[in-house]
Amino acid sequence: MSAIRLSSSSKPQSNEARQNTYPESAVQPFDGPKCIELWLELRCPNEAARTETLTNAMSERSIALSDANISEAVAATNDFTRADLKRLVAESKTLYAFDLVQGNSLKSATDYLLAAAEIVLTNKQHYMKAQVLAQ
Repeated sequence: MSAIRLSSSSKPQSNEARQNTYPESAVQPFDGPKCIELWLELRCPNEAARTETLTNAMSERSIALSDANISEAVAATNDFTRADLKRLVAESKTLYAFDLVQGNSLKSATDYLLAAAEIVLTNKQHYMKAQVLAQ
């Protein structure tokens, strides 16, 4: 891992020059707290914390999904981080909006959450495979 090189000149460096002075892992785009949770690989929250996180995220995101059975979604998200849970709520909202715009019959809020959980889980598995291949 190369160290950060400090330039003695006051001339600003181009993005390409800056990327070459930092370790490759440090040049990843920053996406706020969600990115930090993923980067630090924080422990997965327990059932009570997952319930609280889902409830809070759903109250912030969508009235249409507020009648979901949270306990079913919590049971399906055992290995999810808080970032995963927030992504799950965003994905369920996207699935709901798609059905609404396409004129498809709407499912229950719980069905959207469970479908989103499958999507997030699949994405996590793809990410883990990519990490293994990159090493």
